[in-house]
Amino acid sequence: MNFWRLATLCELCSTASINEISGQGSVDKVAIGSLMRYKYYEGSSNESLSTLKQAEQSTTYRDSSTAHLAVDGNPSSIDTICAHTNNQTDDWWMVDLGRVFEVTTVTIINRFDDCNCGGRLDGIVYEVGIATGSWEECGRFLGPGHGVVNITTTCDRTMHGRYVRIRKIKQDYLSLCEVYVYRSSNESLSTLKQAEQSTTYRDSSTAHLAVDGNPSSIETSGNEHICAITNNQPDDWWMVDLGRMFQVTTVTIINRIDDCNCGGRLDGIVYEVGIATGSWEECGRFLGPGDGVVNITTTCDRTMHGRYVRIRKIKQDYLTLCEVYVYS
Repeated sequence: MNFWRLATLCELCSTASINEISGQGSVDKVAIGSLMRYKYYEGSSNESLSTLKQAEQSTTYRDSSTAHLAVDGNPSSIDTICAHTNNQTDDWWMVDLGRVFEVTTVTIINRFDDCNCGGRLDGIVYEVGIATGSWEECGRFLGPGHGVVNITTTCDRTMHGRYVRIRKIKQDYLSLCEVYVYRSSNESLSTLKQAEQSTTYRDSSTAHLAVDGNPSSIETSGNEHICAITNNQPDDWWMVDLGRMFQVTTVTIINRIDDCNCGGRLDGIVYEVGIATGSWEECGRFLGPGDGVVNITTTCDRTMHGRYVRIRKIKQDYLTLCEVYVYS
């Protein structure tokens, strides 16, 4: 059992109210929700995130070829234990990872039996989404899949999402014997660290919301605000203190994607790294377009070391950051 799971179990035990004689009792559901929200980095990077998770597909070829067969933990490449869709245009298969992860790699166990059907996976798109309606392409496999058991695709950029979808881009059966989704072993340096910003749009849109471990791209959840927002002023900025010096290589922002249509607010920002708060050096820029883009990632154009990372507007607009991940 890995460290994070063990820690989570221990913390959950401390929230339980159990009768010592009968062994019956209850667990504080609020405490569980809080714990699971902040256990963002759970498990080791070589554990599949998709195994035994909830899956669905657009169509099912036979009643016994259901979506869950691709995440049941059985990696056999024989037809009877594989998920199959019908032979239709744009058929897809999807898994719900349960919460948001940084997704880096997807491996498919292809069908490899007397059918000679391995080529059915020629022409597929891998997509990652914060929600089921906000897909971004991770990569493609165009073939040839015939005779290939393991088909692995690594996302072409840093991506965060709860859902992973595999979609056909030509008409054919989609046959998946098993799907493994993996996350990065590189943990964010900024999560749960001290943050501040130049101005605050509302009392509840404070800087810490961009490093609280909640990567939702929707600005409000009920009465709870989950994105950091500054006022609409020139040169507004947001900053995080990493706690000590690191080599900073990449910064990923979870952009606001909701009914506001505010994704373009991030058009025109500068990423800066500093040894101290008064000694900034530019890491890179994002000029847009940000509208409709969930994950905005910038890699520093050179080796940079610093304790502080700042995101600064270079045009007047609200600075809206739903989550910020800094990587070494």
